Formats: sequence, C-alpha cells, structure tokens
Amino acid sequence: MKICKRCEDEYPDNAIECEVCGRLLSISDSEMCKTAETAENAEIAQTAEINDNPKITLRYVVNDETIEIPENGAIIGRNCNLSKIFENQWVSELHCKILVDKNKCSIVDLGSTNGTWIDSDKLPKNVATEIYDGKILRIANLKFVIGIKFPKVEKSQETGVQVETAVQYRWEIVCPKCDKHHEVADKHAKIEECDNCYDEIDAKEIANKSPIEVRIC
Repeated sequence: MKICKRCEDEYPDNAIECEVCGRLLSISDSEMCKTAETAENAEIAQTAEINDNPKITLRYVVNDETIEIPENGAIIGRNCNLSKIFENQWVSELHCKILVDKNKCSIVDLGSTNGTWIDSDKLPKNVATEIYDGKILRIANLKFVIGIKFPKVEKSQETGVQVETAVQYRWEIVCPKCDKHHEVADKHAKIEECDNCYDEIDAKEIANKSPIEVRIC
C-alpha cells in the first residue's frame, strides 16, 4: 500500500499517482517504508538515551591522581586494571566492589585481608555501604577522596529522549556562626575569617571549615 504524503489517501502498491492531487507516488510513499522508518527512528532514540548513573572518581591523596570508575561500577583489587596504584602488596586480589545506580553509590568489602574504611569506620565484609561525595575511602593502606557527580537529566521536548545537560558547581565555605556562604576557588581552599562576623571573638572558627560543593544549575 502507498499513502500520498500530501493528501494521505491510500492506494495499492502499483498505483502511479494520487487521484486527488495528481502527485506522483514513489516507493518512499509505501506503508512498508514508513513502518521501517518508524522502527529505525525508535532504534535511534533508544540508543540515544544516556546512562544517567552518577560519575564516580577516586582521587589518590598522595599524588592527586584521579581514577574514574566505570559507569556501572567496578571491582577493585591488585589485578583490576583501573590503576597501577592498586598493584600493592597490601591490596587483596579482589578487595572491594563499587556499586552504582542512578540514585546512590555503594561499596562492598569482598572479604579483603587488610580491610576497607570510609573515614574512620571499617566496613563489614560483604555488606553494601552507601558512599558520598567528599568522603575518605581507605583500601588497605591507600587513601582516596571520593568524588560523585550526579548528572542533570532532562527529556527533549521534541523527541522525548533523555539528554544530559550541563551541570555547574561551585565551592563554598559556610560560616559556622552566621551561616554566610563564601564562594572559594576549589575544594582545597581555606579562609581565615568571615567578613560578616569578623568582630566576634570566635569568628575564626571558619578557618577549620572545609569547602562544600554546591550545584548552581
């Protein structure tokens, strides 16, 4: 069957022209072609959908080398191929596993010999523990700063397909006394005093505060 693209009248496959508008009917007007085109567009839309899992990085505190964790998680161990940093005698062959989904990130100690810690807490073996941006991860004798970025995902109004849009962040130090937010250059920044309550006796409490990452769009 052929369908006139102008009038939308239906004709048999052997029809040559539209009886209403006189438009010549080509093979591209056939219903088979339209069905194939629809299927192809659906396949393109499906492959265009992004993985909206958060992006995880581990920053090694010794030299600031950053290790990117695959979007679906990873097993960390001496032979994991993520980084030569893990080729360490104190790291077990299968030491721990990072689990990732769109809502949260977790880590599981896989029965390692020398343990896995989040900050000062040793993790139980074979139990998933949720992890957060900025926490310290210790794998045996190796320390890392965890980085977690959740993508901002929206649907295109035209296609309905999910697309990842730009997400911007900034670093802030919040005064513990007056709650004023001070924008700083990066996560390593420090400030000595708050310019809003600088005349208070204990205003320098802010010197011990670490920056936090704030999403601005």
